[in-house]
Amino acid sequence: MNVLPVVILAGGLGTRLLPATEITPKVLIPILGKPFLAWKLEGLVRQGVDEIYLLLGSGSEQVRDFLDSYITPLRVHVFTDGEQLLGTAGAIRKNIDNLPEAFILTFGDNLLDFSLSDLSEMYLREKKSIMVCTTYREPEQNFNVRISGSFVDKYEKYDNSDCIFMDYGYSVFELNVFEKLELAQPHDLEKILQDLIFHQRLIAMTTDLEYFEIGTPAGLQRTKSWLNRCNQ
Repeated sequence: MNVLPVVILAGGLGTRLLPATEITPKVLIPILGKPFLAWKLEGLVRQGVDEIYLLLGSGSEQVRDFLDSYITPLRVHVFTDGEQLLGTAGAIRKNIDNLPEAFILTFGDNLLDFSLSDLSEMYLREKKSIMVCTTYREPEQNFNVRISGSFVDKYEKYDNSDCIFMDYGYSVFELNVFEKLELAQPHDLEKILQDLIFHQRLIAMTTDLEYFEIGTPAGLQRTKSWLNRCNQ
């Protein structure tokens, strides 16, 4: 089946990776001879994705320069926050007229193996927002999701003692859930998630898959090691 279009949030400052991100955007950090974003896009192509929307913030000009010289079968649309960083949900709200009515949301700093065709199929069947949740976590990470029946009923970064899942990094959203946000203001995606949870409209899709990310020095090293093993 056709996979939903993918929106990639890649506007973060990458402060936890300083000094590596002082002059290089996080998504362009080189791993095994090529920018991390190339690994990310190649993975999406293998999953059957044919269209992506890349929402950029810090370092957007460098990312655009990379994309100008990068050959991919993907149809790539690029939008930037501008002078004011708008946050994860604010960037979507700003570009609401440019994005598809339903999309898979992910982040520019992770690599994920979960089936996007299965995720797209569930959305087409349920017509509700979906969060992919995993039972896997690294020792330094905390679970942040609780599930009741088919739905996520808690998403909590701090009061999470009763959580046994973690947000895996793939979700499906309908664009209209962002319409209520005030335009041109910073907004965090958590605001949208909490509203969906309150109205019991966030379906949980579970896995035990490991995921890889470069948001922290430890995550970057694990991802480098994994990609090195995969490419030997």
